[in-house]
Order: sequence, then structure tokens, then C-alpha cells
Amino acid sequence: MVQDRLDGNPKTIRGRWPGHGGLSIVICMVRVARSAVRGAPAWPAYSNSGMGNPVNLGSLLDLPSMIVPDSMVLIDTTASNGPREVTYEELRAAVSQTAGLLTSLGVEPGDRVGLFATNSCAALEGLFAASAVGATIVPMNYRAADEEVTHLLADSGSKVLFAETRYRELIERCRPDTLDEIVYLDDDYAARRDAAEEWPLMAEVEDDELAALLYTSGTTSLPKGVKLNHGA
Repeated sequence: MVQDRLDGNPKTIRGRWPGHGGLSIVICMVRVARSAVRGAPAWPAYSNSGMGNPVNLGSLLDLPSMIVPDSMVLIDTTASNGPREVTYEELRAAVSQTAGLLTSLGVEPGDRVGLFATNSCAALEGLFAASAVGATIVPMNYRAADEEVTHLLADSGSKVLFAETRYRELIERCRPDTLDEIVYLDDDYAARRDAAEEWPLMAEVEDDELAALLYTSGTTSLPKGVKLNHGA
């Protein structure tokens, strides 16, 4: 479970975003940024509504990391040695390292980066990092059956997948040839992230470029991808 701070009080980010509508992970990313500027105007200088330059979704983390770098943003309760408080500066630094890891794996602007995992600080790092390098976020339903997982991995065209080891067998059964790399968040992810070269900048994007590919639940047929661009 991951917690964030809103209005000065710790609150749980409820739900498991990939399996309950991918839009919730985008909302989670926005909440991380808004918690630092609660009560302030809705960032007109960072708006995509025709004011200023288009904004990379991942840059939502930049503003609070500059304003309140030492403030706690998350409580990571998945840490092996107990709950760990994470500041905006720490989260931004981890995102920079993870973005460096993605570029070392060949991820370029426009590529797809999938997520097949439950809530964790590491998962959030991966999602912000994907945006940082200009890639498209693809949250996936970890409760899906083999046929649906095969479809999600192939149809999304994900080049790299962030996942948890509990889903290793399922993913390997359904893995398409187009999936180059799987990074297991609860295995060697932290070591690979820390060894990567830092990627400090957010990729420049256009309003019509794809920020996230959000799949429907697939209750009546195979899941269908819904596109969310940076200008939405």
C-alpha cells in the first residue's frame, strides 16, 4: 500500500489502479503534485489549455519537488524494513534514475512502457519515469486471464514492462516477441535503478502525443485501449 499526504494528513491511495480503470493511476500522479500546492491556483503556467508550452504528464512532479522538496509525499509500506517516508526530492531523484534505466534499455519517446503490478512506490517511480522519457504509460489488469494478458501485452506494443515476481509465470506464458525487457519491481529493480545514469530532464511533448494507453476491463470482449494524450 502507498499513502500520500493531502491537506496535511496521510491518506491511502485506495484501489489497485491497473485493474480498476487505468485512469486512476493518472489521477494518482496528479494527486502527488497537487498535495504540494493544495489551495493554490491550478498551475496556469503549467496548463495545456493554450497557455504556455505543452506539459509532459511526468512534469507534474517537478513543481512540488522544487517548492517543497523536503516535504513527505508518500509512505511506502512495501519497504522490506518497514514503512518508509518518501519526500518529493527523493521521489524525483528516484524517477530520474529510473528514467535513466529506461533509456539504457532502449526506450525512446513514443515507445510503450507497461505496468503489471499492485500499488507501490516503485510502481509510481516507473510510471513517472516513463513519462519523463516521453514514453506512453500502459497500466494493465493484473487480474486478467491468460487470453487477456496475451492480448494486453501484444496489443499495447509495450517495449518494457514493470511487473512483480508474483506474476512472473503468467507474464512468461503470455509474453510476445515485441516485449524486450521485464523489470521486476520486487526483485532487482532497485539495484538496476541505482546503477543507471541519471536522466534529469522531462522530454518535450506535444498536446496530441500519447501520454497513457488505458485498457477497458474486457468484460464483454477483449480489453480495448483508450488513448489519453498530454493535452487532455
